Amino acid sequence: MYVRFTPKADKIVDAPVSLLCAISRHNAILRPCPLTIESGHEPGEPRIVIWAWLHRKWGFGKGKSADAGGHKRVIRRPDFETMFVFWTGLLAKRGLPQAVRWVFHEDFVRVPSIRNWRFAFRLRPIMEADRIARFAYAHLDAENPLAIVAYAVHDGSVVTGFQGDVFSANEDVYRDDWNIYFDARETKDMISPDCEIVSDEVTWARLRAEQPRYLSELDYLVSVDALRCQFGYRD
Repeated sequence: MYVRFTPKADKIVDAPVSLLCAISRHNAILRPCPLTIESGHEPGEPRIVIWAWLHRKWGFGKGKSADAGGHKRVIRRPDFETMFVFWTGLLAKRGLPQAVRWVFHEDFVRVPSIRNWRFAFRLRPIMEADRIARFAYAHLDAENPLAIVAYAVHDGSVVTGFQGDVFSANEDVYRDDWNIYFDARETKDMISPDCEIVSDEVTWARLRAEQPRYLSELDYLVSVDALRCQFGYRD
């Protein structure tokens, strides 16, 4: 069985299903991309269509070279506080607020707009979100690249998330010693000042049901559900 990746609208790349399994294991903290089963191009062989293209060698992130002796490089990330000081320092340099509201895959929806790049967020209580962020950071494999990305500015805080896949968040700051990308670019496509904040369940359910389907940075946010399943996170 083969997987059809659609990195671009006019190009389809075939890969064995075994590769999909490897991707799933590598990106265990990500929510799976929507899959559709359809008739195969070969008789009797189904195919899986992944409508979202997976960046960086189909989700494996940027590979880092081994040392001269051929040994795998050992990455030791700093504690959460050290990482956080670096992140807020970068935000300050960019003239952005240094208060942070952490979001996860379950906390965003796409909102219809002309340019298809507008989002609504359901912000968790600050202490709850901070606890989840610390748990995720402690359990993410340092051998795999991590992206810490600013998505929006709202009410004096920068809405920030962990991406388990770099996607396009590799053009700002990279700490090679930590294997972490920091993306705080203040551009119209990266930080949205007109995001919506939703607090009631009825509106949130409606937005989730009506949201358009297009790939964005936020699709690679770490999932709280996956943290529960993979690492035993408990509220």
